Amino acid sequence: MTKPGSVDVSAEVLKLRRVRPDFVVFHGYVLSPINEFMVQMRQMGLDTQFMGTFWSSDKLIIDKMGADADGYMGVMPYNYYDSEESGPMLDALRTQAEKSDPEAGYRPTGYMQGWFNAMVWTEVVKRTLDAGKELTGDNMAESLASIEDWDTGGIIGIPVTVRNMSFPVGRIWRVNAEEGRYEPVSDWIHLD
Repeated sequence: MTKPGSVDVSAEVLKLRRVRPDFVVFHGYVLSPINEFMVQMRQMGLDTQFMGTFWSSDKLIIDKMGADADGYMGVMPYNYYDSEESGPMLDALRTQAEKSDPEAGYRPTGYMQGWFNAMVWTEVVKRTLDAGKELTGDNMAESLASIEDWDTGGIIGIPVTVRNMSFPVGRIWRVNAEEGRYEPVSDWIHLD
């Protein structure tokens, strides 16, 4: 653990050097201090596989680190904006993004999550109203819980089902620094 906003991770890196971990999984960071950990640990000759959870797997890592990000792995519940995947909703997202701001280029994880969240709540409201029910918290929770084998049109690469009020699905991706993007290294994984 590091202090929020900390970029001096030298004490933590020394602790890791002593144990020489095979894997380091970052959780809760968007960028900094992931890059500082990776660069310092590699400078010390550690052959550690660096990985990240959802927010720690944004493309900002590649943009900031370039070749030093090569091989970094992360789990993501969505397809990346620049992935080779397609589907009617993913294609619509890209078309709308280009129309709204053609100069922006790549759209980050937060963009994908925002689009998906809007899709989910549109579906929840539709299901609630189609059932002739009022838009109350309980009725909407019931509608959310009823989502099963839902096709997200490519935002997520497989149909998804709500379990315990979440979509327990993801895919493991690895940075290809030469290409400047994440590439899938697993099939889609269901957590039931």
